[in-house]
Amino acid sequence: MLGVGVALLAFMIYQIGPGNIIQEFDKLGFYGLLVLVPYFFVYLFDALAWQLTLGDKARDVVFSKYFFIRTAGEAVNNITPSAYMGGEPVKAYLLQKHGIPMTDGLASVVIAKTTVVIAQILFVLLGVSIALLGQPSNYELLYGAVLVIVFLAAAMTFLIFVQRRGMFFGALRLLEGLRIPAGFLKRREDQLKIIDSIILKFYAQHRTALFFSLLFFFLGWLVGSLEIYWLVRFLDLPIDLPAAVTLEALTTVVRAAVFFIPGSLGVQEGGNILLFAAYGFSPVTAMTFSIIRRVREAIWIGIGLLYLAKQELRMPEYL
Repeated sequence: MLGVGVALLAFMIYQIGPGNIIQEFDKLGFYGLLVLVPYFFVYLFDALAWQLTLGDKARDVVFSKYFFIRTAGEAVNNITPSAYMGGEPVKAYLLQKHGIPMTDGLASVVIAKTTVVIAQILFVLLGVSIALLGQPSNYELLYGAVLVIVFLAAAMTFLIFVQRRGMFFGALRLLEGLRIPAGFLKRREDQLKIIDSIILKFYAQHRTALFFSLLFFFLGWLVGSLEIYWLVRFLDLPIDLPAAVTLEALTTVVRAAVFFIPGSLGVQEGGNILLFAAYGFSPVTAMTFSIIRRVREAIWIGIGLLYLAKQELRMPEYL
């Protein structure tokens, strides 16, 4: 899948023309670096939102640790074809190194994943609503919007349902019912029950924290729209914030839909070209934005992996 993505990306760059893309970068100049700024605040809001999901234990670890641990987890999410779930156990594992029990850490990442999905649904609804108000006769957009909303709402409903039924202990029972070997989970049956009870307790006793976690995740999605807005404005092209919100909302849907390709490489760029074209922007502008986004992703992935490596290294005492 990674090979397919690389080939698709190379083909699109060839068709658009590397020279045309370089000219767009020349127009940006120093402003191209400023486009990278919004996602610092996205990561900041996301770390705040995740910290709140630990409830009473939220203050046991300094905020900077949440920021870098989440960055490490998101790096793993981005480079593995795991439906953006592969980095979640990594976050709980790194939290354990700072004194947070694994049961609480796993419960927090499940709650955070739930709230971030709900926030994404609200963000996509906002973006789609803006698009439909601006283009009420675009039936293709309407049908696509309905499908996206139904899919995301179904995902949210499923997440809440399994958590109320006991997500981890229920997974063990499901595997046993299917006669699939689950010795690893069976030996940790008591811990699975504890994780499920922590999740239910949080929803029952920390509703204010749940609300603000949802709010911070939503603000994170919203701030991400500035990446598109600033790029297009720096290229002296017309765009307003509502259009940027719509484009960002729909690009997140494209990315989520092709999770089986590491980093959504190639497919994300193709989706950006189609979405930007709907707003009258050229493939060159779309590819320029895509490359800048890839640079930003690479920077944050690098920071996350370096932090992960630092936590795992055991330097000799004489060093």
